[in-house]
Amino acid sequence: MDTEDGNETLYIQNLNEKIKSQGKTHIEMKGFLYQLFSHYGTVLDVINQSQYRMRGQAFVIFDTKQEAENAMRLLQGYYFYGKSMKLSYAQHKSDIIAKRDGVYIERPSSYSTEKRLEFFNRLKLKNSIKHRSDLGTTNGTFGSNNILFLERLEGSVSEAFLGNIFGLYPGFKEVRLVSEKGVAFVEYYDNEEAAKALIGLNGFKVSPTCQLFITYAKRG
Repeated sequence: MDTEDGNETLYIQNLNEKIKSQGKTHIEMKGFLYQLFSHYGTVLDVINQSQYRMRGQAFVIFDTKQEAENAMRLLQGYYFYGKSMKLSYAQHKSDIIAKRDGVYIERPSSYSTEKRLEFFNRLKLKNSIKHRSDLGTTNGTFGSNNILFLERLEGSVSEAFLGNIFGLYPGFKEVRLVSEKGVAFVEYYDNEEAAKALIGLNGFKVSPTCQLFITYAKRG
């Protein structure tokens, strides 16, 4: 496609490749990028990967071209974890946008860097969820409640952001944010699914200065 016409998807380069040495995972980096770019529009997805060949790169998918254009203009050269980001339009329309626009065409994965990134990202997250869930089953943590209680949230944390993060776990139903009190309630369809999310995301850093404090909501 002609990138001069813009794109809903931005290609980010020159991200800090040594972020792991600072105790951050690529999943936490996804959260940081989502939080940063959400200030400039509705972010549908962030695709980043720790795979060696793709380190220091990510894709940020906005709802509209205008939002992507504003983000690129305002964040070009932004100093993020010690390095200046380089932003450009992605060469191809993102799959999620193509499906929405009714122009999606299945491509061999070898032709789609973005698709490969998404596959590996989902696979790694799935393995992480399974590992943590197995720990939870062993420790007998299931069964307390299907609603989680989040506290000490910063004002910049949005309901959409929480939905994006908790929606990665199976059984997610909805999130209710009480921003003026810095708390939120996240509901799953059953207790076991809620327990998996609690185990996987308790302590997750949504920004460099804010992490999730999760307990079960009180009944009644």
